[in-house]
Amino acid sequence: MKKTIKSLSVLALGLFSMTSCLVTGGGENPPDDDEETPLHPWESTRIDSQMEVPEGMYRSFYENSVTIYDSVATLNGSTREFNYKLLWDYKVEVEGMDLPDIWSKYDDNFFKSNVLIFCMVNLPPEAELYYIGLGTEREQVPGASTGTFAYLFKMDHVYPTESAFKGVPTDEYVPRMFFLEIPTEDPTSFRLKYSDGYINRRTKYIYWNVYEDLYTSDTTASVSE
Repeated sequence: MKKTIKSLSVLALGLFSMTSCLVTGGGENPPDDDEETPLHPWESTRIDSQMEVPEGMYRSFYENSVTIYDSVATLNGSTREFNYKLLWDYKVEVEGMDLPDIWSKYDDNFFKSNVLIFCMVNLPPEAELYYIGLGTEREQVPGASTGTFAYLFKMDHVYPTESAFKGVPTDEYVPRMFFLEIPTEDPTSFRLKYSDGYINRRTKYIYWNVYEDLYTSDTTASVSE
């Protein structure tokens, strides 16, 4: 089953381009080379807000999880070590890094009708991030014990070739962050549903690795701008 990977302007922080691509399913790990890669039955949408950030911003214990903010209070409600906004501000104010102002728009007015979803991952330089969606029902968490369920945050990690993923040493990976602005009439209820109570109070992040070069032109879905 072919699915179109669409382009979505969520935030214009860092713009990346991409040609045709087909969405594939591989769980949390890339598929074995000698196995046929199944297609997952949903579309994914390129995140325009993704941007590379300084290495010092990356925190490995956040990998594979997302943070959902429903107010200015939650955006500022933790220590610097566990809150990227505070860490970002610290890098600007104390360490003198020339980082853009990406937080000021998230004020009380924004949170009246939106939530902010944030994530940071460490990826090979050629990776592109695509958003599949948030699960509407609790699902078994891949790799967790039987009976461990959560609302899953689903992504595609897209690479031009398989070697662009497997051939890059981890010490050459770059931290990548992104925002998603999700309209909702009740931001607090949204956050409570997806953030509070399962898997260490975070929505579990899972992904599929997608390799463009595995597909020919007659089996590749086109990107729509």
